[in-house]
Order: sequence, then structure tokens, then C-alpha cells
Amino acid sequence: MRDGVIAFAEGATAAATTRTQFLALHPSAALVTDNPPHRTYRFGPSALHRRSFYVNVGFSGEALRVIRMTAAHGPASWDEVNDATLAADKQANDRWLREAFDLGPAAKFAWGTVSSAIDRRTGAALITIDFDNR
Repeated sequence: MRDGVIAFAEGATAAATTRTQFLALHPSAALVTDNPPHRTYRFGPSALHRRSFYVNVGFSGEALRVIRMTAAHGPASWDEVNDATLAADKQANDRWLREAFDLGPAAKFAWGTVSSAIDRRTGAALITIDFDNR
């Protein structure tokens, strides 16, 4: 991940990966946002370094912009989402980033950033990979 390559079980995705290349690697990815030139696809669960995630991948035209990952083991219903579960999920994400990649909850690289945060709007703890290839 430090080099900007995210090695999912189905194939690696990096800053230079185009939307066409991504769809060839993930033909079952579901289109969830279609607001040209912006499109977001979802796939998963997918294994990444001994952990399973649901993954949203956002493009502007053919250019990769963002990957957002949520743990596949998340709550079964909104009734299970609360401050404690969100905090525990974020801590698990932080621990995974540290153990798998020796990263803190926020890291900046020449190619972009990796961050771990709680998104109250979606009720999830996310790992976000932003690519600065604009």
C-alpha cells in the first residue's frame, strides 16, 4: 500500500489504473453512482492482507480518484450501529493499517493519502485511499 498499489484478491489497483482496466479485473463490480464523469463501483467482500472488505471505487472519467473500504464483518442492521461499535471498528482499521502496512491512521505519500475515520453519514468506519492524480 505504501507504493500506491492495493493488492485485492481479484487483482491489484493503483493510481494509474483506469476505469476500463478496473472493470476488466472486477467484472462483477456493481455501478452505484452514475453521474458522468463521476462513477463509483462496489465489490466485495474481497480479501486484502488477511482481512475482508466491501470496497467502493470512485472514478472521474477513466481516472481513479478514491477507494473506500469497510470491514465485511460490519453490523447486520442499523440497530447495531452506535458510538461504541463505530469506535471499535475504527480501532480495528487502525490496528490493521499498523500491523499490515506499518501505517498510522493518516499517512501521506507522493501518490496520495491513506486514512482511517468514522463516517457518521454512512454509519461506518472507513479506510479511504485518495489518489492525487488529478
